Amino acid sequence: MRIIKTMITIGIVLSLIPTTAFAAETTTAAPISLDKMNVRSAMVIDLTSGQIIGEKNADEQVPIASQSKMLVAYGVLKQIQAGKIKWTDKVPITKYSDLHDQDAKLFSHIAMKTGDKILLRDLYNVMMTLSANDAAFALAEYITPKGQKVQTTLQDLASELNLKGSKWYNAAGQKNSDAFANQLANVPDTAENTASARQLGMMMWHLLNMNSRIIELDQLPNISYTMSGGYVVQEKIEHWYEVMNQMPNYSNPKKINILGGKTGSTPEAGGSFTGILEDKSGHRFLSIINGAGDYQNKPLRYQEAINAVALVLDQRYPHTFKSGQNLTNPAAIKLPATKQFTLPVQVAKTKVFWTSDKDNLTTQATTSDWQPHLKSVKKNQPVATAKVNLKGAHFLNVKPAEHGQLNLSAKTSASPTNWFVKTWHQLWH
Repeated sequence: MRIIKTMITIGIVLSLIPTTAFAAETTTAAPISLDKMNVRSAMVIDLTSGQIIGEKNADEQVPIASQSKMLVAYGVLKQIQAGKIKWTDKVPITKYSDLHDQDAKLFSHIAMKTGDKILLRDLYNVMMTLSANDAAFALAEYITPKGQKVQTTLQDLASELNLKGSKWYNAAGQKNSDAFANQLANVPDTAENTASARQLGMMMWHLLNMNSRIIELDQLPNISYTMSGGYVVQEKIEHWYEVMNQMPNYSNPKKINILGGKTGSTPEAGGSFTGILEDKSGHRFLSIINGAGDYQNKPLRYQEAINAVALVLDQRYPHTFKSGQNLTNPAAIKLPATKQFTLPVQVAKTKVFWTSDKDNLTTQATTSDWQPHLKSVKKNQPVATAKVNLKGAHFLNVKPAEHGQLNLSAKTSASPTNWFVKTWHQLWH
């Protein structure tokens, strides 16, 4: 009888334990598997936090074709930021970028010739929208220091971005035998640029944070550029029409929108796309697709990019920390050297994290709440950080110190105080 009573008591106690305690144990922020997708590699990344939400063969080196031009774009933007070159520069066209007598349907290019001088901004725009190979060759040559090989410049840029294991032969992403005057000696004709889905994501992430205008450019149906002699050419952006015209035909029940990105297509690479996508709630993602069927099936790469995001939305829930939002941990910091002493803090920049359930995420201060070195603070000045408690989360390898972190700023200003009040704060608080 005592045994029966004991068992009943244990059963009652167990029934009173909240089931959410066990649910919390199974909550994960780990990337979902995209292995069932019919592509060679894939990755989905949240654009606010850098969290990797889905992946397939993320670190496999694959041919990337014209997605290579993202590295050239990075090199151009870097030198512009450093003041070494300007958007208004006239770039001289040499034999290395003269493709005017090539079939434009096979090798995308504009009609520039040796001896022409083309505005740098125009070359950048046509490289990113028309995927013009001659523009990529010209820009890569222009940013290469005198006496250095273009291939060395590409390899240096890849090393700077920590693209370990990637291979770089030419700026346009052409197979070595199709690189024309840029063909390398002592390299197999079949050699071509390779990178992983993760590395493509890193390149695009940097471009989007360097005012690359990728989304702005990809909203244009046409692009204009000026040839030597002042002749203005306007061309239809095939990529824009491929996306816009085909959008009603895609399987897209979640109403995911394609905002822009960089495509790549060769027989070896298949259909590839490093795209910026947005769901109907406004969440933005990088959706990276490599090897989506035959390279001539252009709509398929966009469909697979949509599919990857849809799979993520089926299996993960968003947790948004909005700019200006108050946290409970920490809610404020102490500034003994100021008149205000207690300074409320807020989320400085919106970030979204994704987990397997809807339970609210908790945060934890990662900087001291006692900051005597701050003598004055302006409103919205960064003053602290907090860690979001995530289990199993993976992040893109950019700004590792910010992985899973929230930057916090001051909700109000704080002004210096005198030595007496400062001493009082330190002694009695």
